[in-house]
Amino acid sequence: MKKLVLLIALTVCFSIIYAQDKKVNFGLVAGMNYSTMTNKSKPLVSSRLPLNWTYGFHLGMLVQKKVNANFSTNTVLGISQKGAKSSILKNVGFENTYVNLATHARLDHKRFFAEIGPEIGYLADQRIINDGKRTKPVFPVFDRKIDFLANLGIGAWVTKTTSVSLRVSKGFLGTSEVTSTDESGTDIGQDWKYKNLNLQVAIAQLLF
Repeated sequence: MKKLVLLIALTVCFSIIYAQDKKVNFGLVAGMNYSTMTNKSKPLVSSRLPLNWTYGFHLGMLVQKKVNANFSTNTVLGISQKGAKSSILKNVGFENTYVNLATHARLDHKRFFAEIGPEIGYLADQRIINDGKRTKPVFPVFDRKIDFLANLGIGAWVTKTTSVSLRVSKGFLGTSEVTSTDESGTDIGQDWKYKNLNLQVAIAQLLF
């Protein structure tokens, strides 16, 4: 909760500072997530639980600052559903809801843009989905509350105040602490596994 309050406070501070500049705009952003979790460990723990892609949504508040005709920045505070589905148990999946704070540097060329930047997320809620039923796990499946990601995206302005974009987000911190084994099945220690990977389609609307 303290980390969530800090994220909100930082965004409010950014907004107050930006509001003094006429080149700053505020708006809303929303869209769809297509996410999974990757595991690059050796031996592959994920071989016991291979994970597939699943759908979610995201929604947030946007602060955009125009620096010049070819460069701008934007900060987004919002919520984002991420997770994965089991490829073995077809009706079983994981749904994690994060509170995210992302800041992007954006290169503009006429109606098109490319953006890159960091994102920090706080795991606010986690659910197990079984045959369409969403339940809170008795014991946390995903132990790490904080996630750090890098975002890369492209987009275009449909109108002067409405844009569409496609973004990929790659997590760098493991979400779940699991025990690794060697080829014989012997435990070789615990490590953080399963990093978030997310494709995001977004529509942004500037309000003022």
